[in-house]
Amino acid sequence: MEGNVINLKDFSKMNRRMSNREYRISKYFFYFCGSKFLIRYSTFFITKTNALKLMALRLKLSILSINPGDVAEAFRPPFINNDNKTIGGIKTMFKLTDKIAVVTGGARGIGKGISETLAKQGAKVVIADLLIDEAVATAAEIENAGGLAIAVKTNITDLSSVQAMVDAVKEKFGPVDILVNNAGWDRMKPFIKTTPDFWNKVIDINYKGILNTIYAVAEDMMTRNSGKIINIASDAARVGSMGESVYSGTKGAVISFSKTMAREFARNKINVNVICPGPTPTPLLDDMKAEDAFAGKVLSGMDKIIPLKRMGTADDIAAAVVFFASEEADFITGQVLSVSGGLTMVD
Repeated sequence: MEGNVINLKDFSKMNRRMSNREYRISKYFFYFCGSKFLIRYSTFFITKTNALKLMALRLKLSILSINPGDVAEAFRPPFINNDNKTIGGIKTMFKLTDKIAVVTGGARGIGKGISETLAKQGAKVVIADLLIDEAVATAAEIENAGGLAIAVKTNITDLSSVQAMVDAVKEKFGPVDILVNNAGWDRMKPFIKTTPDFWNKVIDINYKGILNTIYAVAEDMMTRNSGKIINIASDAARVGSMGESVYSGTKGAVISFSKTMAREFARNKINVNVICPGPTPTPLLDDMKAEDAFAGKVLSGMDKIIPLKRMGTADDIAAAVVFFASEEADFITGQVLSVSGGLTMVD
């Protein structure tokens, strides 16, 4: 500060010494300070007491010879540009505006959280689920919250069903931009007590289902040289899990398959990444505990051994999905991210 003139850099330092409330008030005051409307309509923005304070600040500005126009430009309130990617010239992050996202098993549990969060970020969400009534209900909740979603009954173990779903999506919205392979199934029991029919069901849903969905969307993504594929695996695949032998094996296959797809699709700018949730309360987990006391014993007290002292939530997983689906992750592919509160710290 020199003499009775203050530059904007000095003014910024002065603002940092203000309380947060004073700073917010003064910032918007300076934006409007050149307008007669401020005093006339000040009660719409501030209380009468604060209006008097702001009038005093305006007087100080005139004494200090600050150009109101310069201050107005420096403190102009944020505005959203037409591209929906910048606010006040600053890039916003993790926006998925008008991206078409398919979420398998998106009707409930982790899938529901993923569907809702993608919609909040601006994506057009397709809930591909065999539980069609629950899928329709979830889509309705998203719509009521201001998002855009549809439900399509889909059996991921049947390639023709998956292809029909993709065709319906293309007809309704266009080609798929984001594929989230979330659907999964398991029951917790020692391997020696499982059967071949059980093995086949776990493999069909958890591994072959992902083969089907990726196969169905890959050609369009390759043609457009664009796409994001996020596969939900499990930390059981990375470190093993008592009572989940076949499930762990299928999720390990998902990780290996995803890394190979990441290499094959890289030339087409298709990113393939994996998220491994830790123990997360879901309807599937509840079903497992209800059917077998063994699952209850294994899962009891799990929150006490997690370093962050709680179980995961659907929102925790959804946040990671949004990151991988966004353009901020364009240079990330073939990676595995554990979201487990530190339960598994794997290199």
